[in-house]
Order: sequence, then structure tokens, then C-alpha cells
Amino acid sequence: MGDVEVLAYDSTRFHGYPALADALSPALQRHGEVVLVAQSFAGPLGVLLAHRHPGRVRALVMAVSFVRAPLPFSVMGAVLLQRLPAIAPPMFALEHVLAGSGLPAPLRAEFEAIMDSIPLDVLRQRAQAALRVDVTRELVALDMPVLYLQARHDRLIGPYTSCGWHATRVMR
Repeated sequence: MGDVEVLAYDSTRFHGYPALADALSPALQRHGEVVLVAQSFAGPLGVLLAHRHPGRVRALVMAVSFVRAPLPFSVMGAVLLQRLPAIAPPMFALEHVLAGSGLPAPLRAEFEAIMDSIPLDVLRQRAQAALRVDVTRELVALDMPVLYLQARHDRLIGPYTSCGWHATRVMR
């Protein structure tokens, strides 16, 4: 087994999926062949990186993610989010949607610390990007193994918004 490197991006600003892929591309250049693992919000980013670096990326693993807007009302949600005033949602609501109810106290504290460390405008931009993303064409064009791991009880990414459903639907 080779080295494992976590690709991180600046959590204090956001420029969209293509710009994030640009920012992370140099990290791929430091390695020969890689297997990308992308979870949740990073799924479309993993697809873009795999699509841009087909000779370097040997396989893509996506965990509880999406290739296009994950909710049926995503476009409307993105427009509303853009027009509403920038008010932080209550932490209990974010916890319920993003992590589920009933987190143990240590995990809740960690979740709150992470959420507090990300500026509100960056959270809003990430949400808008996720609500508007569509990298279906890039996924279908991949000529490599792709493994999709689906959660059974995810609140945001259900069986009809996952990668597998979109990919199969597009390939038919």
C-alpha cells in the first residue's frame, strides 16, 4: 500500500468546484498513480480531478456524495439562499441536517468547532455550489474504476441523488 495524503483546501474562502480542482491539481502532480477518495461535498471535486488527470488517477472512490445537485428543489434552494440575508442557521438545525440528531457530547463539540471555524459566507457559497453542481458528463467520461459508497440513512443524499443513479441514468 502506498502513501496516503489528505488534500486540503483553504476553508476560509471558496471559489467554486473548478477553482478548487485547479488549486488541488499540483498535489496530484507530486505522485505517480493515485486512487482518489472523495466524500460528501468533495465528490464533484473528485470527479473533476479524475477527469482532468486520467493518466495519474487510477480509480475514484466516492463516499456518500453526488455528481449533481443532491436535492429535488436544489436550483430553487440556491436562488433562495443567494437572496436571503446572511444569517447563520441555528447550530441544532445544522447538526440535524448534516450530522444527524443525538450526537454524543464530544462529537457535538467537534462538529460545532468545525462549523464555527468556517466563515458564514464560505458556508453559503459551498451550499450554493453543491445546489448547482453537475459533473455528470465528466463522470460518464471517466475510463477508470469508480466505487460509490452509499449511506443507508443519509439526510441529504438519498438513493436517487447518488452517483450511481445519475451515472446509470445518463449511460442508458
